[in-house]
Amino acid sequence: MDAEAQRIQAAEERRIAEVRHAQQLQNSEALLARQLDAQRRAEQVATLPPIWAAIGRLIVPFQSYAAFLDDDLLRLVRAVDREAAAAEVERNLHPWTELLSDLELVFTPAQMVIGEPHVFDALNDLYEETRNLQMLSSNLPLETFRTMTAPDTTELRAAFQSVVQQRRVMTRVVRDNLTQVPPLDRKFTWSEIDPDV
Repeated sequence: MDAEAQRIQAAEERRIAEVRHAQQLQNSEALLARQLDAQRRAEQVATLPPIWAAIGRLIVPFQSYAAFLDDDLLRLVRAVDREAAAAEVERNLHPWTELLSDLELVFTPAQMVIGEPHVFDALNDLYEETRNLQMLSSNLPLETFRTMTAPDTTELRAAFQSVVQQRRVMTRVVRDNLTQVPPLDRKFTWSEIDPDV
């Protein structure tokens, strides 16, 4: 093979190597982008379980708080010994209001990290629902003291149920937009689960 043919062959091999290298570089960059995106999504998803854990911790105390409002608050408001009554009201209200304050703080990491618009909107809806629950929880005792009538806990109970039921909405939105997995109610065929079947 003469020198010219060797030069042409070397140039062709170099071109093929450069194309292969460029393709490998492009594949590596695409893989890195997918890995970074997956990590970003995982970080966003990881901020949500503490919110649901905090909401779960509200269930039993809410029942106690609502029962206190229904059964004891008016009696205490009308008590002759106002100082003792106020202390008992505080003893019953403080644990509930403290849990609500803790719940509000748990939202902060998620609000700082979540960037996916649909999930962010669902998170803010849930946050607003919890703020409404907090407002109603604070206003009912004050209204009872002001009016000297039994509190109507219907709206408070509905607000609590709304907060708890947001989990289904949030799960669907996260699955659709962050984890990008099929809906929970989708039925899979065996061939999708195990292609060897």
